[in-house]
Amino acid sequence: LARMTLPDQLALTFRGALSFWTAGEIVDQDLGARAKAAAAALLLGFVEEQARDQLEAMLSELADG
Repeated sequence: LARMTLPDQLALTFRGALSFWTAGEIVDQDLGARAKAAAAALLLGFVEEQARDQLEAMLSELADG
């Protein structure tokens, strides 16, 4: 399932981040972190428990700034 859906979903997620950035709702220095957070959140639905812990840690770190 991930192989069939993940590439398109990641592309849409990144384009969404770019859309917010283009509209000025995300500042330049936050774009990378916000795109990573969006991708990590999307990946949570597809990864095994071990990788899930890593993604959750990354999301927590990104949320803390």
